[in-house]
Amino acid sequence: MLVVADDEGFRATVADLLANVGLASREAMTGEAALIAADEARPDVVVLETLLPGMSGYELCHELRARFGNAIGLVFASATRTESGDRVAGLLVGADDYMVRPFAPDESVARVRRLLVRPAAAFGSPTTAARLTRREREVLSLLIGGESQAEIARTLSISSRTVAKHVEHLVLKLGARNRAHAVGIAVRNHLTDELDASTPPGPAASSQKPRAVTHAASARTG
Repeated sequence: MLVVADDEGFRATVADLLANVGLASREAMTGEAALIAADEARPDVVVLETLLPGMSGYELCHELRARFGNAIGLVFASATRTESGDRVAGLLVGADDYMVRPFAPDESVARVRRLLVRPAAAFGSPTTAARLTRREREVLSLLIGGESQAEIARTLSISSRTVAKHVEHLVLKLGARNRAHAVGIAVRNHLTDELDASTPPGPAASSQKPRAVTHAASARTG
């Protein structure tokens, strides 16, 4: 385990939480130090902040994913980048999950531990958009655009419960652990390109993805 943040108190808190469940961790204050530490001994999971001295957390996430592929789990834990677009940007650059601080200790540990037991199939062969229903493709496009469950329900004129059921199907079909992970899998495996080709024009297909990409671009440079 590797915890990356310039906040010493936060690093210590996460390290203590992990130690309480038997998970040893190392700490790094900068992205550059984190890369050195990861090269010396590949971590199973990296918990990182978005804002770091020098290299940003988004840049670090992208580099770690490029170097280690799906062999490591990447989780953002941010107290400053807390908007929906920030979370989408984190997933776009390769994160498996994104937590907004402050978070419940039990929840944060559970999210990290789930990355340690993730099934290989979830990363090796995600479904293509062709296997999704039309409505599932619409919901996925809106999720990628950063909309909440309630917003998706309003956009598609369906109930929130129906949206939840479609999200559940998406998670299962993509071999994901949760909604955020499903979005990450879709983006990293270029399912967004297939969505563009297979989803009829409309708000779900055309208006949402550019907003997410804009957030991602700004996050990389911010």
